[in-house]
Amino acid sequence: MKMSYLCIWMLSLLLSLPLSGKDKGKDSARYVTWYLKDAEKDRIPGTGMERAFQELLKRKKPSRVIVAVIDGGMDIRHRELQDHLWKNDDEIPWNEIDDDHNGYIDDTCGWNFLGGPGGRSIDYETVEVTRLYRQYKTKIDSMRNGYCDSLTEPCTFYMQIADEYEKKLKEAKETLSLVSFIEEMYSHADSIIRLSLQKENYSLQEVKKLKPVNKEAKTSKKLILFLEKQGVSLQDIKEMKQQYEEKVKYHYNINYSPRQEIIGDDPAVNSNRFYGNNHLSFRPYHATAVAGIIVKINTLAKTVNGISDSIVIMPVVAIPDGDEYDKDVANAIRYATDNGARIINMSFGKGYSPYKAMVDSALRYAEEKGVLLIHAAGNDASNIDKKMSYPSFLTNDSHQCNNGITVGASTPFLNRHLIADFSNYGKKNTDLFAPGTYIYAPYPANTYRMMEGTSFSAPVVTGIAAAIFSYYPELSASEVKEIIIGSTRKFPRKRFFVPSPNEKKRKKKKCLSELCVSGGIVDGYAALRKAEEYMMKHKTAH
Repeated sequence: MKMSYLCIWMLSLLLSLPLSGKDKGKDSARYVTWYLKDAEKDRIPGTGMERAFQELLKRKKPSRVIVAVIDGGMDIRHRELQDHLWKNDDEIPWNEIDDDHNGYIDDTCGWNFLGGPGGRSIDYETVEVTRLYRQYKTKIDSMRNGYCDSLTEPCTFYMQIADEYEKKLKEAKETLSLVSFIEEMYSHADSIIRLSLQKENYSLQEVKKLKPVNKEAKTSKKLILFLEKQGVSLQDIKEMKQQYEEKVKYHYNINYSPRQEIIGDDPAVNSNRFYGNNHLSFRPYHATAVAGIIVKINTLAKTVNGISDSIVIMPVVAIPDGDEYDKDVANAIRYATDNGARIINMSFGKGYSPYKAMVDSALRYAEEKGVLLIHAAGNDASNIDKKMSYPSFLTNDSHQCNNGITVGASTPFLNRHLIADFSNYGKKNTDLFAPGTYIYAPYPANTYRMMEGTSFSAPVVTGIAAAIFSYYPELSASEVKEIIIGSTRKFPRKRFFVPSPNEKKRKKKKCLSELCVSGGIVDGYAALRKAEEYMMKHKTAH
């Protein structure tokens, strides 16, 4: 195989790799606010929230709503967020006293359940399958030596864990080798082009006009043009390499376990939920974007009534770079609930939940207190009716929490590609889809990026729910859920490509009613109109 074709083949493999919660920094500016547009008015399948604020909410006064974001660290000084942060007025900042007696010292604007004494925090973590493999490794090794007491041990489960862990580790190592090789090729091609053009910086047009003087320059030109066409830069490849280095070094490393050193607790025991610290801004990437989307939707109010501070964000740090611990998620939900959150955004998830009972208890607590929880469905292009994504609103004792919404991702395209090709789905366990590609969102240090992932679909729905609570505060969490799910935009006679990790299987098409509970895409305009109708009917009845 010629070198140029080998390069392109390897790059094709690279471009097919799934990336969760990734940014799309080079995409056109025309997508910047698409998720706020209206399918009827603008012919773009967004949320209709611009139209809602202009037509439905213009003369209404909003109430204050606290929205908790359970996530990683957050850039609380970002210009989009600094005026929209929850403040714990009963806590005196940095006096090292629990002034409000809630169990958390100096939680002036949120809490960090990944923190330990001295201000340290867990940044990277293993994923759950690695922790399970480490926990059961002795049993797995015994089974491979021919011993398994099938009467007392779940041998099939142990082997499932072993197979999945070893497969994931192997894939991560192989992908890291591939990306490292491509980085070398790209760097070499870049240096050849710079040498051929005799300049450090060059344009795509200059590369197109370049007449290669040898095979090496010809191959380099093909490689650079191919990458430019795909919108891939050397920086993109370097970031991808770093991502897979982290997978190998942290996520799938059974010898990596920072929790004991930093927090010093047992994640299997939740007898004490008052741990952590108040440092909120470490690794502030994902959460900054999530919170920014929620705020952006509701600052539309400023254009129609001059009020833009009715929604406040409560940062609750519990999600590391890796998989979250069930204990931290449970305690984060309880913290948000106890401190007045009406909505909790949960843009995270995992495939195993060994201490699900802890989370179940917290979910039911939030349900009792009337808190709405909105969860990202996940980015594995999988049917989560078949393989669950956690946290799940179905508890171990078969109770279906009526305060939870699970959200898949949609695109700006009113065609067969309406559902994002990475999005999880499920007729029973995904409630609806919402914009989750080409989402222009805040990023640390007062910057912005184009993002994609169900992580960013969830805050779109959270932003809509916050608007409903803000203008119709009498509604309950279950009523807001019913309104949002009951007002989705349907496409009854259309079929859409079903997401699949296997590219060849993406040709399969189904109706939205086969892919989610509501059979539709979130429609903020219709939801707010329905909320108004619901309140008018309720007033008339009383």
